[in-house]
Amino acid sequence: MQLHKRLQATSRLAYLINGDRMDEACNLRIQRLELDVKNHDTAIKKQGDSLNKIVQLVAQIRWMGVGALGFFILSKIGFLEAVKQILGL
Repeated sequence: MQLHKRLQATSRLAYLINGDRMDEACNLRIQRLELDVKNHDTAIKKQGDSLNKIVQLVAQIRWMGVGALGFFILSKIGFLEAVKQILGL
């Protein structure tokens, strides 16, 4: 933050001494660009987090489907009835 204040003070001093607005305009443009980059970085991180949540949800759905298919196959083979008889249920 101190560097930011120094840049502002330096650009104002250059304007006062030289009467030149170019330095101040360049510094302001750089500051705006840095703010834009920071905002874009934040937006990209938010999108990355939401994409990770979607990937996790798809993985959960996939494993639920695999479990349901496994249960269906085992019930058709008769494995569950055999286990019930062995356990005495």
